[in-house]
Amino acid sequence: MSNANNQPKSCPFPWKCGRCRQREVYPLEGEYTIEIVHDGRSYTVTLPSLRRFRCRNCGEVNLDEEANKQISQAFRRQAGLLTPEEIRQNRKKLGLTQEELAERLSVAEATLSRWEKGWQIQQRSLDKLMRLFFELPEVRQFLQPRASSGKRPTLGVRMEGPWCW
Repeated sequence: MSNANNQPKSCPFPWKCGRCRQREVYPLEGEYTIEIVHDGRSYTVTLPSLRRFRCRNCGEVNLDEEANKQISQAFRRQAGLLTPEEIRQNRKKLGLTQEELAERLSVAEATLSRWEKGWQIQQRSLDKLMRLFFELPEVRQFLQPRASSGKRPTLGVRMEGPWCW
């Protein structure tokens, strides 16, 4: 499977196949099923109607940007992950910049940007951290940048012993 992004949108069919080099690539619309492995788990995602491009000679399937976006949305729904829009809306609701949220989550700003644009799907553990951060003021307080004292705020649990910070 490859992307059809290198074909100009105004180029008439048939397109030249990147695999077999024959001019046999035509649009195809219908049910599409794909196996996605994410965070060590396998998901079977089925879309009832997806436009893609298929070579009639060798069977190579090409997906354009819109098809990839639809697959990602369906996968996020099935896996129960926040959508790019939900991440962006929650961040803005808290009045944070991408840089500020990225710092609190200990991820690169570029990574957070890719999540918000839908270019990358966040790991399940970071999705859960974001949900906690967005919903619980105590988590937001705990993940605030450290003050000059270097002491972390606590979550109301007193821990003692040599293993504590």
